[in-house]
Amino acid sequence: MIFESLVELLVHRWRVRKREEEGPTQVEVQDELLGTIRLPDLGEGVTEAKLVAWKVEDGALVEKDQALVEVETDKAGVELPSPGTGRLAILRPAGETARVGEVIGRLDPVEAGEPVSD
Repeated sequence: MIFESLVELLVHRWRVRKREEEGPTQVEVQDELLGTIRLPDLGEGVTEAKLVAWKVEDGALVEKDQALVEVETDKAGVELPSPGTGRLAILRPAGETARVGEVIGRLDPVEAGEPVSD
């Protein structure tokens, strides 16, 4: 059990380093441009997570790195931050389970001069 956990950790770290060296993928660049919010790879072989609670309401203005949604896997609970600034459109409601890579929300651009915090 300990050996398997150590191997998973080492593989996860290797993937992170390799990804950092390669730079963003085409999907990641496209997601950033379109404001797509996907359930990220949470590591340790996790393939899905339950969306426990959205920390902001649908339509709210959010800032980069602001806590957006709390998710729970079979191993841990995690708060996911906003990947950017914009108006949140929730596409998957709390209580549903999403698979890694699935779109769960979107950040629409903020109009020029529009205050970022509500």
